[in-house]
Amino acid sequence: MFHTQLRFHGTASDLDTRRQAGFSLVELLVVVAIISTLVGLLLPAVQSARESGRRTSCANNVRQLATACQQHVEAQGHFPTGGWGQEWGGDPDAGFGSKQSGGWHYALLPYIDQSALRNDGAGQDDTGKAAAARRAYETQVGTFACPTRGVSAPVPVSGSYRNSSTATFTPAVAGRSDYAANGGDVVSAAMVDQAVTASATEQNILAMPGSAAGSVAAAGNDKATGVVFRGSMMRPAHLRDGMSNVYLLGERFIQKGQAQTSSALGNEHSWLVGFDDDSIRFTASSPEGDSDSATSSFEGRFGGGHSGVFPMAMADGSVHMLPFSIDLSTHQRLGNRRDGQVAMLPTN
Repeated sequence: MFHTQLRFHGTASDLDTRRQAGFSLVELLVVVAIISTLVGLLLPAVQSARESGRRTSCANNVRQLATACQQHVEAQGHFPTGGWGQEWGGDPDAGFGSKQSGGWHYALLPYIDQSALRNDGAGQDDTGKAAAARRAYETQVGTFACPTRGVSAPVPVSGSYRNSSTATFTPAVAGRSDYAANGGDVVSAAMVDQAVTASATEQNILAMPGSAAGSVAAAGNDKATGVVFRGSMMRPAHLRDGMSNVYLLGERFIQKGQAQTSSALGNEHSWLVGFDDDSIRFTASSPEGDSDSATSSFEGRFGGGHSGVFPMAMADGSVHMLPFSIDLSTHQRLGNRRDGQVAMLPTN
């Protein structure tokens, strides 16, 4: 019988050294615990850095839209119009003034390198224009989206819309915007809920609640005091409080978790539509960070998904990160273009 004998060539101390080269279970657990602790400490810092980047990107979107507004003023002589109502999309042949049914986002398309989208359907009949409006309605434009909310594609939507008296379009999805223009420091149900009929004309649009002329109804003052509203064509001279003392546009409040749905109030339509609380907000109520609250007036607020602050552009194009804790009276004054009460911008 053969016997195989294993031999260790070396001293006893060499053997002890080799036996001690590995980690014991306790040592391994200690290392894992240290790594876990370090990851736990570093993760909030990484998340904070990422959110800081997203917040900067959001402020840059606001700055780009404000710059586009300045270019619109230079080219057209007035700030972008607020359009007609939530039932209406844009008409490429209706110009840039009160005859235009589409909202302020639609008016700015040529000034953010989206001329093809703005001109789609030009020269066509009402059916062709309605098809073009549907394409625009369903398009997600990157400049309109705050990266913190993460809406990178159109969201499902239902309902019919029009951009003429004879043709309607029914989109399957809606391109969204996280930004709203300043409609002023007063708002009533009649302003934002007023339906615009198929037979609407420029004349009756300008006589409706929410226009500059507007009307005084039982619900309160329905005359818009901001820069962008129903059928608006505000010139710099109309901003009697000064361009640097009046809000132009900023991020809007959306109920928490509803940014990628069409079920929350004030978040039911595309960026394309005219005067509506999806695209125009008011300073009658304090700004609010995205939350689960569902008060009767929350859909009319400015706000956003950033911690503690929200971006706002002034009519002169400057952009500021303002605290949610801004004094309400200051916020209201900054929303009114002509109240004669110049407010100081708070520092954050």
